[in-house]
Amino acid sequence: MSTPHGTWSVETTNDASILVEFEGAITTQMGEDSVERLIELLGRGSAALIFHVVNVRGYDAGARQAWQTALWPRRDRIISIRIISNSALTRMGGRMFATFMRIPCTIEANGA
Repeated sequence: MSTPHGTWSVETTNDASILVEFEGAITTQMGEDSVERLIELLGRGSAALIFHVVNVRGYDAGARQAWQTALWPRRDRIISIRIISNSALTRMGGRMFATFMRIPCTIEANGA
């Protein structure tokens, strides 16, 4: 989905993980819309989440809150979180998010 601020997509991968990609500045609306899509894909099952956020310039607190609020009751169905980012700030935010959710997390800083 493209917006004036950036783009996002949430899709399943071949290994049944869910890939979440953001570029640009993540607005509250982008956060709300993208997590709604994730919930739709997750259904009643479980999945590992992959966040590809190499080109994120920042995010609204409302976007983070939308994800935390929506995923908190589903956290037991998130197997793990993998964050791919070159930004120390984004990696730190992702690590804090995963810690808050009590979900195992790995981080790739090279964007590979």
